[in-house]
Order: sequence, then C-alpha cells, then structure tokens
Amino acid sequence: MLEKFFSINEDNNHKIVKILGFKFKFKINYMNFKFIHELESEDFIKDRNIYEQSSISIKSTVYREMMQMLDYLAASCIKDETLYNTIKMHSEQYGVSYKTYVEDSYNYYKFIKKIDRTKIKPATGKLRIYQLESAKYCNKMLSELEKETGIKAIIFYGSLLGAKYHNGFIPWDEDVDFVLMRDDYEKAVKYFTTKYPVVDSKNWNWSNYMTELIKNFDKYKNQTFCFRMPICFKLIKGTMRDFKVIDIFSMDNYPNKFKKKDYQNYINEISIKRGNKSFGDLSVLIDYLIKNDPIINKRTNRIYYGIDNFTFFAYKYRKYFLKSDIFPLKQIDFEGMKFWAPRNIDKCLDKIYEDFKTIPLIVTSKHFEEYKEISKELLADVVD
Repeated sequence: MLEKFFSINEDNNHKIVKILGFKFKFKINYMNFKFIHELESEDFIKDRNIYEQSSISIKSTVYREMMQMLDYLAASCIKDETLYNTIKMHSEQYGVSYKTYVEDSYNYYKFIKKIDRTKIKPATGKLRIYQLESAKYCNKMLSELEKETGIKAIIFYGSLLGAKYHNGFIPWDEDVDFVLMRDDYEKAVKYFTTKYPVVDSKNWNWSNYMTELIKNFDKYKNQTFCFRMPICFKLIKGTMRDFKVIDIFSMDNYPNKFKKKDYQNYINEISIKRGNKSFGDLSVLIDYLIKNDPIINKRTNRIYYGIDNFTFFAYKYRKYFLKSDIFPLKQIDFEGMKFWAPRNIDKCLDKIYEDFKTIPLIVTSKHFEEYKEISKELLADVVD
C-alpha cells in the first residue's frame, strides 16, 4: 500500500521519489529543500498518515554540511539556538524519519534565506590571506592588460556579488571571475599568450585535467602560465599548495529577435556538438563557430554567455543582458582596490542569480574542492 502512493530510494548521490505513480529524481543537496516542501504544500502527497509514517535513511553528509554552514554563521554572531541544536543532534544520527528530514530541511531553508549578507564576517586565517593575495594578483595582471591594450576586464559572477555586499570576497570564496566581450576576449587571450608561457592543453580532457595541471605547477613553479580551456581562459601562478588563478570568461552578442526557446535550442545544439571531445577538438569547434556561426551577431544589443563560457552549456537558459546593463563600465571597490564592473550591478546580478540578495544554502570553497591536498586546510578557516 505504501509503495503505491509514496516511496523513496537512493541511487548513489540521487534520491528517487515516487509519488502517486510519478517518479522524481534529483540530487541530494540543499536546493531540494524548497522542492521537498513544495511536494508537500502542493498536495502531491494525498494521505498525510502515509507521509508521516514514511522513513528514510539520511546520509550523514547532508546534516554535516548543514552544520558546517550553521557553525560558520554562528561564528558571525548569527544563530538560531533551537535550529542549531536540532540539526546538531540529527547530524550525529545515521537516519531520521522522512518527516523529520523535511521539517529540518525546511526550517534550515527558512533560516538561511532570512540572513542579511552584510552581517556575515569576512574569512579568517589562511583563506583570508589567500583571498588578499589573489586580489593583488588580479589587480596586477589586469592593470597590465589595460595599460598595454586598453581592455577593461569586467568583474562578474560571485566576485561581483562579493564586491556589492562585502567590498571584496564573499567570505567563503577564493577566486576572482571576470568577463569580456568576444572581441576583447580574443585580444586579451592573444596578449597574455604572447607574453607568458602557454600550456599545450589540446590533448587534455576532463578525466586527465588535474593530472596535467599538476605537471605544469611543477614546471612553472611560481611563474605565471596560461592556457585556454573550452570553458574559459586561465592565468595561474604559484605551486600546487599556493597558487593564484584568474578566470576570464567570454560573452557574445545574440540576435535581438531571440526568445527564450531560441536561446535554449541554441544551447542544446551547441552542447550536442561539444559532446565529449578533447580540449583540442573543442577548441577547433569553438574557433570555427565563432568565425562562421551566424547566430553570434556582433551588432546587437543583446549579450549572453559565450559558447566557450561554462555558464552557456552547463545550465539551462538564463536571462540575457542588454548592452545598457553592462556598458558604460564603472569602477567598484574590491579588497581596497579598484576593478571595472557593469553599469547596473543589481540588474546584472539579478540575471546571473535571480535571488542574489539571499545567501546560498551551503558554505563551500568550490574551486579548492578540485585540489584535495589543500581544500581541507583552507576550508577549516571558514568555520573555525
């Protein structure tokens, strides 16, 4: 009887929920808190007795990550004692009832979403030192680019969000992201690849990316080297345990007549063409499309992520930008330095994130998760 109406199974990092004969498969992460609540509130579950009696084995990592965020916020003097103690207690258990999981998740979701970003303290310790060194490196390299070419790299993504609310880094972030329109992007790539050692990445793919990158940390120890990936252009300096990185992403112009479905269809088309090619083959494809694809129109007022920008192919369609959202550029404070930013910061952040005024549901230093040797040591400073 229970299986007929409601069942939950786990498949690796996914949860499969079957409700009234319909299956929903989704990753176990905090973005599902709202989804879980909506399943209940939208009356998918018709029989509350069945729902309340259901049970599920919750992986302890889910609660541990909630505790990591709550510990971090508590260190910033933002704490809900009842929620904190409840999540802590359940984080020490292997499993709870599904009803308890939903209640904990939703209470956590509500608490996180009402946090004022500006009240959160900056990072400390090694992470803070790294942040400041990274900002100085970005300032040096991009000031050099502007002086020599006139190109102004535009601070974007989480770095723009941090500049707005923290005058610098988001407390748990550690890199600085920039974008450039296609023409300036190509010129910037040419400038840096002419001046600094270029890593040949044509035989790389996502399975050997880290192995190959580590080889170059050893080869170019404490020197700036660069390479073009099929998702961005990278400038890196340092060693495996102490490095700075600048990610520069492309932006393209798109037809003024494009509607939402046109963007999504184009994203799907390019994603299929990308397939699982090596970095070298992807570069050949991207170069060809940039030169020959009529969709990328350089004389429009609409701007969207470039076809070699991670955001373009990794997500469903997001809102396009108008030229007037970004230009003319203005300067913004970032860790005591000046960087170029879009003209209308709020409008751009809304189109990047939609709900940009609230903090995310989990603290993570995402890029250091790629570098396991140092991630644990640096992330410890976020919650200590």
